Amino acid sequence: MSLKLRRILSVIVSVLPVSIMVSLPQANAQINAPTNVDCQQYTVPVSLLPGTPADQTISGELCLPTGSTPAAVQLLVPGATYNRSYWNFPVSQYSYAKDMTDGGHAVFAIDRLNTGKSSSAAPLAVNVDTDAYTMHQVVSALRGGQIGGTRFSKVVITGHSLGSIISVKEAGIYHDVDGVILTGYGHFPNLGGVPDYALLQFFGPIRADDPSPSPHIKNQPAGEFTTTPGSREKYFYSAGNYDPAILKLDEDTKDVVTVGEFTTSLVELIAGPSNLITVPIFLASAEHDATFNCGLDQCHDAGTLKAVESLHFTGTPSLETFVLPGSGHDMNLASNAHVFFDAASSWINRHIGS
Repeated sequence: MSLKLRRILSVIVSVLPVSIMVSLPQANAQINAPTNVDCQQYTVPVSLLPGTPADQTISGELCLPTGSTPAAVQLLVPGATYNRSYWNFPVSQYSYAKDMTDGGHAVFAIDRLNTGKSSSAAPLAVNVDTDAYTMHQVVSALRGGQIGGTRFSKVVITGHSLGSIISVKEAGIYHDVDGVILTGYGHFPNLGGVPDYALLQFFGPIRADDPSPSPHIKNQPAGEFTTTPGSREKYFYSAGNYDPAILKLDEDTKDVVTVGEFTTSLVELIAGPSNLITVPIFLASAEHDATFNCGLDQCHDAGTLKAVESLHFTGTPSLETFVLPGSGHDMNLASNAHVFFDAASSWINRHIGS
């Protein structure tokens, strides 16, 4: 299907009633489908704290559109128990990175410390503060030409869930990016999930009997958590709007979150510097997010999301909101993910440029 035709279809689908949209039959995912052949891996030396040696490395993939290198690049930060594969999922239709490069945008999808191919530090030492500082160093490397030899003049930091919390911290403290995209994020937790969080029924220490074959959860040190077996469907997906093959692949490739990230992220949701962000923001939420709400109810439309979140983003010159109908927390892995991809691409074209 051509890119133009897919864009037209995405607009049609986006205005369909949710009850119709989410009941569409799901095609089985082709797990070995290629994602993007124009991605190259790079590592960035980073330090955990200012004034300390750069003895850690952030690994990532720089993906460029065919034919030219844009002036702007997105730094893609994954959430808890994910690595860069959340953004460049190994099934083409769920790859945000592929969709962006098809649309003429450059992206750098990274592994947080202690995940993927990035280096590992003591789990207590890796928290939202150190994550934000390492992302600040990656932003500097993107602007300075240390990644792929291109000096990008504009950088957008794009996060999912924990990655959004980190992005808020980075943008609000260091003021070195030109735009912020936040997904799977908000200031109002879904209270229905609090007991499972408190009792470690969702996230918890890695279990010896975890059936996931992911190499990232085998032989990990104490202080690293992952999702408990079988819990991703309940908290990351929404009934009728996902492919079971994608859920299985997600379970089979899951990663970790450090105890430092887990504990400090809760504090950052309350006291994070979201009001200090002074660049345009695109805030995207899932209608059936099991983690975040619009106040006391789910986020059913962009207007409601903007109304409840505006007080937390008073410094931005522009807050644009978006809700993906029928989706669970993992918007990139929803069956209608392309609707979100198109909305994000449109926002970048209007506020940042390619």
